Amino acid sequence: MSNNNLTKLPKKFINLSNLVVLRLSGNPHLTLTQKQKEWIRSLEIDGCELRLDYDLLDRAESTQLSHDTKHDDGIPF
Repeated sequence: MSNNNLTKLPKKFINLSNLVVLRLSGNPHLTLTQKQKEWIRSLEIDGCELRLDYDLLDRAESTQLSHDTKHDDGIPF
């Protein structure tokens, strides 16, 4: 899943508990929910090989602004 311009993971991914390798690096706009971050940490404890961007677990989950809350120049009110 590396280098795929991901912005989010499906919430049900946390049900994948027997992963041996998880590669999410190269997705600079990817943000995770708190539960997904905890899931990744538990995978690591269980010996899963992780390939993550160095700051992935520190990124804040993004909130998308609706088009209605932006001026024509793209700046939110």
